[in-house]
Amino acid sequence: KFIKYRDHRHTLKILELADRYNCPDLIINCIKELDLQLTSATVLDVLQSLWYYNSVSPFPVPSANESNNSRKKAPNQPFTPEEYMSALLNNSLQLIDMHAELILTKEQMTDLKFQEFEMIAKRDALQLQSESTLYNCLAEWSLEQTKRKQIDPTDENRRRVLGALIYTPRYLTMTARDFEKCLERVELLDSGEIEMVRDALNKGAGNSSRNKKSIQAFNQNLSDEQISLLTKFRTPRPAFARMPIHLSDRSNPKNYPKKMRLHEKEELGEHSGCADTKCGFIFFSFLACLFD
Repeated sequence: KFIKYRDHRHTLKILELADRYNCPDLIINCIKELDLQLTSATVLDVLQSLWYYNSVSPFPVPSANESNNSRKKAPNQPFTPEEYMSALLNNSLQLIDMHAELILTKEQMTDLKFQEFEMIAKRDALQLQSESTLYNCLAEWSLEQTKRKQIDPTDENRRRVLGALIYTPRYLTMTARDFEKCLERVELLDSGEIEMVRDALNKGAGNSSRNKKSIQAFNQNLSDEQISLLTKFRTPRPAFARMPIHLSDRSNPKNYPKKMRLHEKEELGEHSGCADTKCGFIFFSFLACLFD
């Protein structure tokens, strides 16, 4: 009846047996325990193990448009074993977002399959001090892939194994110096794209939060496709990662900074309700003063 979980590897083995013999309660207990054991040291092991279950995909989190309609419904919590697995995958990716600067430099990243690596590289909320961290991670992974495929580690072959992932770094949020350092290691973009990014950085058409006139002037001689690509490159990442789904004491919202919780509410549009309440309070306060 009571199982003592030694570590995350032991828990993953129990989860595999519980899934094989269709023990839903044990599956859920294992997932809660794995969520409790999630750290920057264990998260990649858990992520790789979850890919053993082919039907697992991240648990759906309501967007800002959906939040107003779903606010009166039941909490966005898992119920079935499959939903709990999806929630654990969601929390694993959320932890990677929070500790991206550390996790993306781990040697274990090069062991990931393309689908696993892609899921991380495409994350929008990766908390990075510099986009060069992601660039270096792409460089290391592509180099390892050329070795496994036994092909020459040329820039072209490394671009080929990465595919569209070469466009995941926000190049225009880098400094020109950081961008040049990345190119010294490997050229993941083709020559035309490199010159376009280099010109944008040198002419002050980088970060979209400033120099709007420089950006407009720079875009005049570009195609719609190039403008779209540069817009993606200059889009800053969110200030905070999304909140995890509450599966254990580790993922309890109370254990996360208040700023992070408030950011989540704003992302879901919940601040509008607070604003309405505040306006109502001010209105009634005004009436009270008027008739006093």
